[in-house]
Amino acid sequence: MTRAGILVFAGADELDVVGPFRVLTAAGIETLLVAERSGPVTLGNGLTLEATAAYDDCPPLDVLVVTGGSSGSETAGRRVEQRNERTVAFVRRAAGQAGITASVCTGAFLLAEAGALAGRRVNTHWQFRDELGELMAVRGEAFEIVTDRVVWDGDLVTAGGVTSGIDLGLEIVERLLGPKARVLVERGLEIETPA
Repeated sequence: MTRAGILVFAGADELDVVGPFRVLTAAGIETLLVAERSGPVTLGNGLTLEATAAYDDCPPLDVLVVTGGSSGSETAGRRVEQRNERTVAFVRRAAGQAGITASVCTGAFLLAEAGALAGRRVNTHWQFRDELGELMAVRGEAFEIVTDRVVWDGDLVTAGGVTSGIDLGLEIVERLLGPKARVLVERGLEIETPA
C-alpha cells in the first residue's frame, strides 16, 4: 500500500493539512499526520488534531507533503519550523526517501531549508514568492518560481496558496494511481472538473 505523510506543526494552516489529507485518503492512500512528537497539535486557527507519527518513528513514506502556515507569527508556524533543526532534518530525510515530495503554500520554505528546491521549478503563496527568492539567494541556490497553481518538476510538486492543497492532492493521486482514480475522487468529493 502507498503511504503518505503530511507534516503538521503548531501554527500550520488547517487547509494545507486537511485538503490533501481528504483527497489522499479518498483514494485509499494510507496517510499519516507527522509531527515532532505524536499527539495533539494545534494548527494556525485553533483546530487541534492528533499527529499519528513522530519524526523519530515515522515509517518510510512514498509521498511527503510539507505544509505551511502562520507566516506572520514569531511563536508558531513555518518561520518557527524553518529554525527547528529537527523539522528540517526530518524533511530532508523524508524527501530523500520519498518517491514524491510536495509542498502546499509556504511549506516550500521548509523544503528550501532542507535543500530540496535547488535547481527546481516551484510555487508558493503569491504573497511570499519574493521572500522565497531572497531565501534561495542567501542559500546560493538557483531555482525558478512558476506561478501555475500546481507545479511539477520530476518527483517534486509544489502548490500555491492554501486551497491549492486539494489540487495538489488530486495531482498526486493521478500520478500514483492514474487519471481514472483522480476522476473517481473528484466525483466522490464533488469537485468540479472541466468537461
